[in-house]
Amino acid sequence: MEEIRIICPACGQPFQADAAKKHVFCVNCGTMVDRTADIEALVGKAPASLSDQHYETVKSAFEAVRFPVIDKKTGQKGDRLVELWTTLIFHGQNSRSRWATQAATRDIGQFFERKIWQEVLEQAGPDRSRLLIDELLDSAVVYLSACRDDSRYGSKLLGMVRMSGEAVVAKTASDICQNIIAFLLRINQPGETAAIIHAIVMAFPRVFPAQRQVLADVMAELLTPEEQTTALTLVARVAEQSRRG
Repeated sequence: MEEIRIICPACGQPFQADAAKKHVFCVNCGTMVDRTADIEALVGKAPASLSDQHYETVKSAFEAVRFPVIDKKTGQKGDRLVELWTTLIFHGQNSRSRWATQAATRDIGQFFERKIWQEVLEQAGPDRSRLLIDELLDSAVVYLSACRDDSRYGSKLLGMVRMSGEAVVAKTASDICQNIIAFLLRINQPGETAAIIHAIVMAFPRVFPAQRQVLADVMAELLTPEEQTTALTLVARVAEQSRRG
């Protein structure tokens, strides 16, 4: 993944982002930056194949739903896919009873069955899986970047003490293992489980490149051997599917 330095038009602060993404979020203030014109200016004039044209069309349609305007004055947009990660963390931390586990299974399993997603996913047709793999990975990077940079996430003692960078990385890896991977495997893999686990595992080294080994170490510590095998098998399967796509 090639990264470029972008100056946020809202807060004026620099941040790093994937050079290939049309929509990126400022890690400092959360503003979405539309890079569509910049990317199109760099694309050669060779005509895209029909399959590529179709994928770009459905991707644009999906992202129109994914990034709703949340502030009409500034035009700032939110990210509906981040809700998936926060929902997983919430249920992973709180679903201990049978009733709570059933509710969690329903919430996660039906996330992409909501009306707001159905039309664009139906339009995607054969590109549905590829689209979800790409968009989930992108949103996982957004979510983990927020964990890294949000002072509320990286604090303890009711926010009075700021955690060290190493502690934030360890906490993030622990949340991924316990409240996303193990939780999804425990509730019988609802919905797009394979793509979700692939996204969060692949996003970790992109957000924490210098601490990429931490996730593997925490997986070995917090997951059972069976959970590790299942999770890594799912990641490899989705990665192969993505390469073929």
